[in-house]
Amino acid sequence: MIANIFYFEYRKSVSNICAQVRKAMIRDFVPNYLGAKRLSRDQWLEENIVMVKELFDLNDDQLAIIADGTYCYSQKSSNKMIQRKLFSGHKKRPLVKPFVITNSNGKIIDIYGNHAATDNDALIMENVMKTDNDLKEL
Repeated sequence: MIANIFYFEYRKSVSNICAQVRKAMIRDFVPNYLGAKRLSRDQWLEENIVMVKELFDLNDDQLAIIADGTYCYSQKSSNKMIQRKLFSGHKKRPLVKPFVITNSNGKIIDIYGNHAATDNDALIMENVMKTDNDLKEL
């Protein structure tokens, strides 16, 4: 379908372009705009908004973060095992869950995922804290 929209003769051309875009994003975008280490701890602390600091009685050296798993609907898989992991009993359809961590003003620290629909936010956060040393140091 995308090949038709952009007048490509072959679907493989679209696949190659998507692969190039993905590589460019991983090379250029991700290191500069995502991750706990892109700013120093002091810079992240400056991003704390006053209302949150007062509401939670935070000291100047405490950082408020917001962690939330959202969901994106996906197509039904022909693989039964994947189908079971992606099916949400709550939403009654298959979905994947990206997990987003932001600071108190909404600036994205990092995005983790995609996680299975059966994983809850607490389980995902536990896994993130086990695997991401940069976030632990923040």
